[in-house]
Amino acid sequence: MIDAFAQILTPWLLLMALTGVSLGIVWGALPGLSTTMAMALLIGLSTGMSQDSAIVFMLGVYTGSVFGGAISAVLINIPGTPDAVPTMIEGNALARRGEGGQALGMAIAGSFIGNWVGILLLVAFIPVVLVFALQFRSWEMALLAMIGISICGSMACGAMPLKGWIAGWLGILVALAGLDPMYAVPRYTFGVPELMDGVNYVAVLVGLFGLTEILRVLPRREQPVIPTNVGRVVPSFRKLMRYSAAAVRSGAIGAVTGAIPGAGANVASFLSYDIGRRFARPEEKAKWGKGSYEGIVCAEVANNANVGGSMLPTLTLGIPGNAAAAALIAALALNNVVVGPTIEVDHPGMSRPMLKFVI
Repeated sequence: MIDAFAQILTPWLLLMALTGVSLGIVWGALPGLSTTMAMALLIGLSTGMSQDSAIVFMLGVYTGSVFGGAISAVLINIPGTPDAVPTMIEGNALARRGEGGQALGMAIAGSFIGNWVGILLLVAFIPVVLVFALQFRSWEMALLAMIGISICGSMACGAMPLKGWIAGWLGILVALAGLDPMYAVPRYTFGVPELMDGVNYVAVLVGLFGLTEILRVLPRREQPVIPTNVGRVVPSFRKLMRYSAAAVRSGAIGAVTGAIPGAGANVASFLSYDIGRRFARPEEKAKWGKGSYEGIVCAEVANNANVGGSMLPTLTLGIPGNAAAAALIAALALNNVVVGPTIEVDHPGMSRPMLKFVI
């Protein structure tokens, strides 16, 4: 244990971690550039590095880009990454009231807590989560999609869940575009070669939310009020403790969701956001959708805890928990590290330092 920490607590590796996290945050904050895209495009920078430096750098990009999406979500009401949509709903409402600093502060605190909760739960519950993840087959994934549609209904404003369900089914319809995974038959491609790989959901999200924001602002005759003072950024300890139960619950949801192959940080953030709203106190529930700090905590803790959870099937089975983890597998392969059930045989002691790299 001590040797593993001594291996990573060197000035050069700390510099690589800082560089990776900084690039990840900047990349995630740019609307339309997802975590997966950041991992895929920055993987070339890791090819000339040593094995440890490359791993630390790519993990830094991974964790940094997940948080970076919250910045544009709060400040300009456009999510930098798909998992920042719940953060956008609550954070931008707070920013319009001049509380953007506090909203970003809670997002930063939630990201920090989420990463730690995800790693601690990963280490503590590896056998349980591993068995659970292995049980997911086709019908379980279909059930997960149905749960997602039901969440769309519960998140719809007012007493109109039907609109949310319709939107969820339209999302399923959009996701069907591309080649059939079983028989490679084109579906809804309309002869467009670019649709063979499916619709880029990042572009869809940015387009939908960006267009919505434009249509919402255009009819207004008055100039938008831009707060010049964002106020205090660092949240008080009392406020953090107030949402500690929500943070622990969201961390568990994010870590477990991350361990399910195919269920990424966006699933974790939406699921945690919806569950958090259901469990919120009555006085807090009235604020959801209008600017709730608890909503930010639920979303940010879950999508960052998802990073630790996604490492479980990635390291132990060689099955990426999400698309970003798949890019991480490629980065490791370029550095002669093949993950999977034989990682401890082929690379003795590699999994422990990797967990500490994430921490």
